Amino acid sequence: MLLDLLFDLSDGGLGDTDAGQVEASWVTNFYLPPILSKVPLPVALCIAFFLAMVAMFYIETELLSLLGGLLRHGLTVGLLPIVLYLSLLATSWLVKPLAPLFDHNNSFAAMEFEGMRGQVRSNEVSDEFGEVVIVKDGNEVQLDVFQQGSLPIAYGDEVVILAKDAAKNRYLVSKI
Repeated sequence: MLLDLLFDLSDGGLGDTDAGQVEASWVTNFYLPPILSKVPLPVALCIAFFLAMVAMFYIETELLSLLGGLLRHGLTVGLLPIVLYLSLLATSWLVKPLAPLFDHNNSFAAMEFEGMRGQVRSNEVSDEFGEVVIVKDGNEVQLDVFQQGSLPIAYGDEVVILAKDAAKNRYLVSKI
């Protein structure tokens, strides 16, 4: 987490890309288990460093306590990268159930609103602005809308959605 705070790895450095999608960057130089590229880097690193810390504690207290002096410190430094890599492998096994939660391809469902009926939520609907609420499966969805005619559409009127203006992300409506 400290590395992420210092270097802004998760937001600024990588943006919305996964480690598997980044080419020719520092992420591709690591030999990480593939599942770690599917979860946010701070989550994976926090779990990996925690596991490495616990493992090093028990290695220090149980195995290396029998040795003394310079040999003990040398083995501790030599074991650190090995223990960290083994903790990355264990982390990949632990976070495997979390990978579908962070899949960007399945995060948002696309809905088609053309042909649906809704109720005007704004004071009026003009060619510049308007808001309509649609109830779909018990959920309310609020959409930005506009009209092209001169027929007044006011709060509470029922409208039908005709088309979507993809450039402005608004929907063309007509009064019923």
